Amino acid sequence: MIKVSINESRAKKGLVVILKEKDIFRMFAKRICMDTIFYFTAPILITVFYKLSTGKPVELLYPYSIAVTIYCIWMFARYISYRNFYHSLYKMEKNCAYKGQFMKEDEIRINRAFNQVHKQYLQDIKKMEVEGEENRRFLSAWIHSMKTPITVQDLIIQRLNREELDEKTAIQDIMVENTKLLSSLDMVLAMIRLQEFAKDYKPEEFDLENEINQIINDNKRLFIYSSVFPKVVNECNDSESTKVLSDRKWNRHMLEQIISNAVKYSKEEGVVKNIVFRLAKEGKKSVLYVEDEGIGIEETDLARVFEPFFTGENGRNGRNSSGIGLYFCKEISEHIQCELSIESKISKGTIVKVVYLNYPSDVLNSL
Repeated sequence: MIKVSINESRAKKGLVVILKEKDIFRMFAKRICMDTIFYFTAPILITVFYKLSTGKPVELLYPYSIAVTIYCIWMFARYISYRNFYHSLYKMEKNCAYKGQFMKEDEIRINRAFNQVHKQYLQDIKKMEVEGEENRRFLSAWIHSMKTPITVQDLIIQRLNREELDEKTAIQDIMVENTKLLSSLDMVLAMIRLQEFAKDYKPEEFDLENEINQIINDNKRLFIYSSVFPKVVNECNDSESTKVLSDRKWNRHMLEQIISNAVKYSKEEGVVKNIVFRLAKEGKKSVLYVEDEGIGIEETDLARVFEPFFTGENGRNGRNSSGIGLYFCKEISEHIQCELSIESKISKGTIVKVVYLNYPSDVLNSL
């Protein structure tokens, strides 16, 4: 039975090869159909013309035998070339690294185009795999950050049930943890929208100083409860210097995250700290400096603060850092074409620098 199955398998493989050869010959026959018609039309017309013009009998066997022989040799050579090309394509389908036995210029170009398409295809797959892995890591870190406030709320409720906390204190503590949950949800929603940034991008001209004042006003409770107070300093000579072209919403997301980090790493029980928003001009670019008086960042961590999920020494010291915030800011800055950088010294504070591009009025009006 084993021998029979092996023979049957070989027979099937042979049948597949025969069918492929038949397909090649059928496609080749269709390809040369018009060539054949034109090739034999010429000698036939010459023969008819000679017969009608001279009236003499015409020898047909010898010249037509030569014509048919030359035609068969020519078509056989073409068929071999066509067959080799077809088999090379088949091997390319099975093995993408196969370079092919190509001789003609058009065949070489086809091989080169195939390899280029395949190379691009592999690059796209690799990019999708990297993005997928990054999304999985982000989702894992986000779920982990969501679990902490939920766990704390559960512990607060348990203490309330055991009458270890009064209702007012419990509600206040739950509201604090709920704020963390909302902030985390806003973060993940913004990250999802950032993946389709082109659909949600609307550049417009706005006054950066006014925008900063508005953001500070919207986050005044954060500053008050953390005993961290903001101060806006405009070092520009005229009001036009604080006007920038950017996406107002995404710029707001970025600045709010920078402010959140500055407050989180600045607040200290019983100590009043300041955050200075300094507007300056560097050539044709508007620059915003966000300077805090916080704990600072280790020099060894500065080079990696924009990497996803990197928490550094501060995160390991219990500052509830997810390692997502600054990565999120960096992604936004690249999308809205800002330059983002950080300087810091331990126990001295951190300076976040945001450089905006300025555009002439005629460019702004054309947008």
